[in-house]
Amino acid sequence: MAKQSSPEAKVTGIDVDKEILVKAAKKIKEEKLDVFLLDYDGKHLPFQPNAFDRVISCLVFHHLDTDVKQNMLAEIFRI
Repeated sequence: MAKQSSPEAKVTGIDVDKEILVKAAKKIKEEKLDVFLLDYDGKHLPFQPNAFDRVISCLVFHHLDTDVKQNMLAEIFRI
């Protein structure tokens, strides 16, 4: 949705669920969008500090253990 509403934006999709990434890749291909996808292990996001202007999280935190949630939030604030 972000890429469709702002075609000039650089969009990165990150998920802990490989099946979701497969579905996302299919949709991205069908829509001919330029979106980078990354499988997240819950530990470290391979990006420099302050690499992103915005981070949007949907439908993930309730699936994670508390320690993974805390680490994920720290990584989100870092990037």
